[in-house]
Amino acid sequence: MKYVISAYSWKGAMWVVSANVLNGVPLGALLRPLKAVEKINGLDKAREKDKESKINFCGDISTMFDFDLLKSPTFLIYGLSCFFCMLGFYIPFTFIPDLAEEIGVTSQKGAWLISIIGILNTVTRVAAAWLADRSWADPTKINGVVLTLCGIARLFVPKYS
Repeated sequence: MKYVISAYSWKGAMWVVSANVLNGVPLGALLRPLKAVEKINGLDKAREKDKESKINFCGDISTMFDFDLLKSPTFLIYGLSCFFCMLGFYIPFTFIPDLAEEIGVTSQKGAWLISIIGILNTVTRVAAAWLADRSWADPTKINGVVLTLCGIARLFVPKYS
């Protein structure tokens, strides 16, 4: 981003980032509900409800969301933890370059710290997804442990050198 800002100014950099994010729109439009699969006499048979087959391009909201989930305390706690996690998720990206300069690291290396965070974020998400797919793993517990560890690690950021 530092290079893009120096090459195109901050306004041009916002255009570049916006164009990159906009690529998600056509990809999101390609998503469709999965067909339900039933096992009958040992054979897998795909079935599709009539209502699902008649969904228009934008979709029918009543078939896309299960509002009964809002009655589940587990889901509400999970949603609240995701909300608070996202409140703090982008803070390091804002302040790490300044913190790096404050402790004597060049701004270029401070920018690399953000790149390292992004790379490790991607790798660990793939690893966590692989782990959560194991039959013996509990994705909710994995999420809770990782959120707790990340929260504790971020508490000590001012002490890191």
